[in-house]
Amino acid sequence: MINRYLNNNCYDPLFLIGSNGSGKTYTLKEYQDITEGKSIYISEEGTLDVKMFRSNAIPKLETYEYLLYPKSKYYGETKEREEIKVVKIDKRLIELLSYCKKEIDFYNSVKNKSKGQEKVFNIFNIVFNTFMNPIKIIFFDEPENFLDDLGLRKISVLFSMLKKANIKLVVATHSYSLCNLLKIPMDNIVFINKWFDVEESNYKNSLIYQSLKDIKKMYRTCTEDFEKYILTKNLDIDKGITMKMHYYEDNKLFKLYLNDALKSEQFYRALFYKRIILVEGASENRIIRKLNIEQLHDDFFFVTYGKAFMIFFAELFTKIGKEIIIITDSDKKCKGKSKRYNTAYGITLYLKEKYSKKVKLFDVDLENHFNINKKEYEDKGMLPNEAKVFSADQYFSYKKNINKFINFLDKE
Repeated sequence: MINRYLNNNCYDPLFLIGSNGSGKTYTLKEYQDITEGKSIYISEEGTLDVKMFRSNAIPKLETYEYLLYPKSKYYGETKEREEIKVVKIDKRLIELLSYCKKEIDFYNSVKNKSKGQEKVFNIFNIVFNTFMNPIKIIFFDEPENFLDDLGLRKISVLFSMLKKANIKLVVATHSYSLCNLLKIPMDNIVFINKWFDVEESNYKNSLIYQSLKDIKKMYRTCTEDFEKYILTKNLDIDKGITMKMHYYEDNKLFKLYLNDALKSEQFYRALFYKRIILVEGASENRIIRKLNIEQLHDDFFFVTYGKAFMIFFAELFTKIGKEIIIITDSDKKCKGKSKRYNTAYGITLYLKEKYSKKVKLFDVDLENHFNINKKEYEDKGMLPNEAKVFSADQYFSYKKNINKFINFLDKE
């Protein structure tokens, strides 16, 4: 995927996402070696890492020229002193360099810079004072380090300027905020996972890529596989669930759904956790807010906002190398006078069969499983879903009940 990106005509940034030690920096440096002469590397400290000597360049924007100073002035004595050269700035770089100059002037006005301000200042200086005419690629290692929200926004604008200048970016990041700010599409994310090769007794890295086209196909396949499965079950068909599962039949609706789901802050957050705990909706989400506890520091609770989407997200997170746990209501109940279970219970059966020990079920639903009293809130005139949320919130205000939930997660 990285090779394909470096050789195509796309200038949207490509992001490498993985845990510490997974090989992101190693991968950046590996490709820096391959592209020597037409790339630069900016470290997580905001410093320039070069593989070859470069003349220092000073852009003169009023004349659209670079002044290239002798290498000897910056890299030690050489046998022959070079004359200062004057080279026309490539037209594609003018707007980029003008933006960098404006930001450099701004940060020059800050007398006592913070570490984050110093880093942003250094990054703009690197781009401004590097001879950029031959540069086609910039490798950024964790540009978000030390930066506040303003710093991230300035870097995001820099990224857009580099794109306009037809300069490719390969970025290793740990920042969901940067991903969310840029609304990075799945087409521009490569996941790096570290795994242990038993036969060779050492760790190896694997690159995982799922394009939006792959994900659309995955969504449809998940739906079709499930519907084949429930044909063997004696179930009532829930039209609401079926409609959601068939979003792919309406291109406009499907595009809107995937855009909301895959470019949400929640989704970007999930990408930086080892284990994803999938939950259905509002009641579980209320509990999550109270689970700021050490035992779950490697876990991220991801709300699918409906049981209809649980199969899809379980497949997607598994495909990109995440461990998953699925927490859901069993929904083993009949609707009205019907003697048949409904589609929601079919999803439960499907998930239990496909993901085995990864599924943890509430008996019928969360409220009944923990004997949470919803009636008090329903008597106050709340709608059923509102009553579920407020009763769960009240119940899990007590530490002993939080511990019950933790034990439920840990139970095999």
